[in-house]
Amino acid sequence: MPRGRKRTSNRQMWDSNNMRAAVDEIIVLGKTFREACEKFSVPKSTLERKVKKKRNDPTCDVGVKDSLGPRLTVFNTTEENELVSYLKLMEGRLFGLSVEDLKKLAYQLAEKNNITHDFSHVKKKQALIGTKDS
Repeated sequence: MPRGRKRTSNRQMWDSNNMRAAVDEIIVLGKTFREACEKFSVPKSTLERKVKKKRNDPTCDVGVKDSLGPRLTVFNTTEENELVSYLKLMEGRLFGLSVEDLKKLAYQLAEKNNITHDFSHVKKKQALIGTKDS
């Protein structure tokens, strides 16, 4: 049985490209917030916040979504893909790694790249979500 949890909220279900286009229409073309939010299907309060942010700092990317929940991601997609490719390489060489080995590798990768993390410095490993011993 899968351990994936079902999403119960509709928060941040808007599309990043639509948000960028809506902000541009308001700033450049002078559209109202109501017109832009109905046209691009984005929340009005979020659109107001993103427009204010864009007016204060024109270089910011308004399509970036904030994180939901208390945990922040440690690795970006390239670092995560690096870890996945190493695991697949070791699996291809018939040297399967356990969950404990994966946790230690994640800790070592974070330490090597000087990434801020909340892994245990005593155990020197990450508590992976979704494993039996986490």
